[in-house]
Amino acid sequence: MLNTVPARHHHADLAARAAILGGAAFLLLTMGGAIVSAPVVLPLLAWTAVRTPSTQLRILAAVLAALTAAEVGWAGVYLTLGEGQPWIVAVPTLAAVVAAVVVTRLARR
Repeated sequence: MLNTVPARHHHADLAARAAILGGAAFLLLTMGGAIVSAPVVLPLLAWTAVRTPSTQLRILAAVLAALTAAEVGWAGVYLTLGEGQPWIVAVPTLAAVVAAVVVTRLARR
């Protein structure tokens, strides 16, 4: 079947995916940016993983989603329980694994 997607739309889609991946990575480097933006960033990372034909970019989206979810999990535990063990490690780890699995499974569909 012929590719019916206009070249302009393809380039815009590619630019959007690059901006999402770059923005998510940048937010992880800021102090709390990934935590605050997680409700928007996590669905966008899932969308990016689903829309990209590249396996490496799907993996990158899953890794960024896992790191973002881990940071949110850490913040939630820190604000509610302080640095109480084992929760300060267990909850972020579980959040990261769940986020990576969800994004990976969505991308396989």
